[in-house]
Amino acid sequence: MQNGKSSNKLTEKLNELVYEAKKNQKWRKEYMTLEMMKTEKLYEGIKRGIALGREEGREEGREEGREEGARNKALETATNALMLGISADKIATITGLSLEEIEKLKK
Repeated sequence: MQNGKSSNKLTEKLNELVYEAKKNQKWRKEYMTLEMMKTEKLYEGIKRGIALGREEGREEGREEGREEGARNKALETATNALMLGISADKIATITGLSLEEIEKLKK
């Protein structure tokens, strides 16, 4: 079929059916309703995905914050222990910091 003209009986029949389908208002309404429902479901899925991603991001941020807080507390404890004259080996054992990190605190 070229330029809207049928070249044989099959394409002629298909052309008639397409034309009739386009004229059928009930069918068009049902089709558009289904398309709208698909689109709404797609958008709902996108919204859920965004919300899930945000929550995962928040949880990662909280975890990083906890880790950073624990590290800062270990550094604070090590600094206080150094001021009390506790050995670097004992401080490393208590805080979980490396000897190199403790040596940097002395400076």
